[in-house]
Amino acid sequence: LSPRGGSIVGLLGHGMTVFMAHDAISGSPVNLTSAWNRTNARLLPLVLASLMVGILVSLGFVLLIIPGIILGFLLMFTFVALMVDGSGPTQAIASSFRVVRRNITQVFVFFLVLIALAVLVGIVNTVVSLIPFLGSIIAVILGAVYAAYVTILVVTVYEDLTNDDILAAPEFAALSASGGRVIPLASA
Repeated sequence: LSPRGGSIVGLLGHGMTVFMAHDAISGSPVNLTSAWNRTNARLLPLVLASLMVGILVSLGFVLLIIPGIILGFLLMFTFVALMVDGSGPTQAIASSFRVVRRNITQVFVFFLVLIALAVLVGIVNTVVSLIPFLGSIIAVILGAVYAAYVTILVVTVYEDLTNDDILAAPEFAALSASGGRVIPLASA
């Protein structure tokens, strides 16, 4: 595959993984065909968001690396918001910023865990790739498993954080205060 073709295949795979993780987390049946169809329907926004995030993070890295890391941190939920919430590219970027800003401590710890996992997988991949022939195959498989696992983690954390945001909204205050009984806000 050409680099562009490989990028599109990677985006399709990532989009499908996001949808399947979302389905599994929400208790819906996980269906490869459904994930493929939903990802194909969102391909243009997915490509546009990928380009926007890639340009922003690349510019951040050009500006002495730290801004790129910060932008990567702030934009970590963009693709999940795009796919799961059905947002457009700019709305998904804004949603990622909002979720990170509202949950800065939890997301920062999560980001550090992701970095630690990446370092660990990188070290293991380096060692495994020293095995002639078989090492390369194992490294590719390990990389794919790692990518899927991280996607599932990101979807899970995003959904946990956005569900907390929803439950903290004033409209749900009466529900929380009533012990789960639905009561009108006027009588709360």
